[in-house]
Amino acid sequence: MMRNRCITIGRLIKLNQGLSCRCRRGTTSVLALMISMLVMILLMATMVLTIADIEQTEDYARNKKTMQASDSGIEHGEIVLAHAISSFNMPAAKDEGDIDQYAIDADSNDTETQLSLLFDTGEYFQNELYVGTEPDASATTESTGDLNVGYAADINVDAVKVDLPDESDISHRHVFYYDYEIASQGASAVGEQANRTTRLERGSFEVEVKRPSFATYGYFTQSMKNQFEHQLVFFDGEVYDGPTHVNSAPPEGRAGFYGSATFNGPFTAVQERYEDSWLGGDANPIFNDSVTWGVDPIDLPENGWSQLRASIGDYDNVADKTEPSVGWEQYLIEWMNLPIGTTELSQGVYYTPNYNSEPDLMGGIMVWGNAADVSLSLGSFGEQVMTITMSNDDGGEFDGDHTWVFREIGGNTFVSVDGAAETMYNGSLNGLIHVEGNINSLGGGGTSAADIEENYALTVSATQDIYITDHITYEVSPVDDPDVENILGIFSSGGNIMLAEEAPYNLNLQATVMAASANHGVGAEGLVVGTGYDYNYPYKENWNLLGGLIENKNQTTGVFYSNGHRTGYNWNFTYDERFLEGKAPPYFPYVTKFVMNVQNAKETEWGRKFYD
Repeated sequence: MMRNRCITIGRLIKLNQGLSCRCRRGTTSVLALMISMLVMILLMATMVLTIADIEQTEDYARNKKTMQASDSGIEHGEIVLAHAISSFNMPAAKDEGDIDQYAIDADSNDTETQLSLLFDTGEYFQNELYVGTEPDASATTESTGDLNVGYAADINVDAVKVDLPDESDISHRHVFYYDYEIASQGASAVGEQANRTTRLERGSFEVEVKRPSFATYGYFTQSMKNQFEHQLVFFDGEVYDGPTHVNSAPPEGRAGFYGSATFNGPFTAVQERYEDSWLGGDANPIFNDSVTWGVDPIDLPENGWSQLRASIGDYDNVADKTEPSVGWEQYLIEWMNLPIGTTELSQGVYYTPNYNSEPDLMGGIMVWGNAADVSLSLGSFGEQVMTITMSNDDGGEFDGDHTWVFREIGGNTFVSVDGAAETMYNGSLNGLIHVEGNINSLGGGGTSAADIEENYALTVSATQDIYITDHITYEVSPVDDPDVENILGIFSSGGNIMLAEEAPYNLNLQATVMAASANHGVGAEGLVVGTGYDYNYPYKENWNLLGGLIENKNQTTGVFYSNGHRTGYNWNFTYDERFLEGKAPPYFPYVTKFVMNVQNAKETEWGRKFYD
């Protein structure tokens, strides 16, 4: 019984197994069909997605290429704009009248004349870009397979305003303001599919036009020869930080190098190449900035008429290079409103009309005749003090020995003559002392204290020789504070500037110094005897100049003999970096050529617009 039950169960089991097998075969067929359909669906979806992905990838590529093309148009426009500005070198601007015409055009928004500030930009740019055209086959810049890419750019430059120079500005500085817009449309196409992108750049820039001051130079020499036509050299160990220029070429003059002088600023020379230089002492000059040979020579000023006119306030004619038709003496008599019938100008110091009897200043200080002494110092309140002494013998208004002391406080000028009570005059002096003659002694206050007040700018000018007898220093060094205002220029229009025999050892002079008339320059008084040098002249160590030196022909400040013996001064120059930013002493001589500087070019807005 038990065995049969087991068999039966076993059969049943077998039977159930058979039934079970039959059911699985049916289910497999259905599942296979479903899986096949699912696979087909997936394959179809994958194909659809793949096609869509390919189209998306192509569209992304077109968009990317389109944006790159529009960016290229912007970059191209920037290059063309920069080229237009840099090419605009004002060929017609030979004098201040031409620059004034540019200003008139800018003020009237007249951009059609030849003297408009920039060229007719539409015509100029038309030759450079695909202006006003759609980027199509004619403007295509790239073609890769079926992909065509191009751009078209449009540039507009609008004059905004112009700043005119102050009447006393000897550099005749104008600043012109412009707005510009560069619109670039990029496009890429595959067959009939195309993408386009427009990109805008808006910005502004300023164009400064002026005559640069000679104070820009750290060292400027006409010929690198001294009064005996001996070759001068940039000597081993000397360091020149500012712009250096040699203004002649063989046979008139040439650069000379001995050992390793270092030039940290731009070096320019009229001679065609370095090999034309005088070379000695294993010459190996170190140029750490640009070096340019074969530049055009720079004209040097022939007189001090600009300084004379500015000293009496004749600002309208300060750049006039011609002598008055009535002669200088009569011109001064008339301008200074001296009494009718005056035919000779008395030696003396002039600063207001009618023998200094009126309350308003003319401009600066004009000295007619030799100045025995010009001393610069600070007063008890820290104000600038200028003392001028003369010994006159012409029997005129200021005959005899006289001393004028000038102080500026609170926007007014106080003057004491020969120790008498001060007289107050309206306003401040214009920063110019001009001497029609020699200055026999120019120095500081004779103490270790500073001599030029931190907010004071001054030029001391003379038509003949100037003798430096003492240290002259700033209250605040521009090395410590590059924004400080104290600045000094020393200029001789027709003589030498001499470091006097009584000048101290290690002379400290903080100024830019210029003696650039024919055969004149800077020298040490007494070092030259006859046609040679005084071998027994003391070695006075360093001439420490903080500023710059411009000269025509050096008058010998020091001699280095082959046996190692030295006399006079070594040069130890530090360039006043403020000069590179355009700062200069008032009414210091300027370069006759106008130059143009572009400033503050910057984008003010970026924009993109996408469309099909």
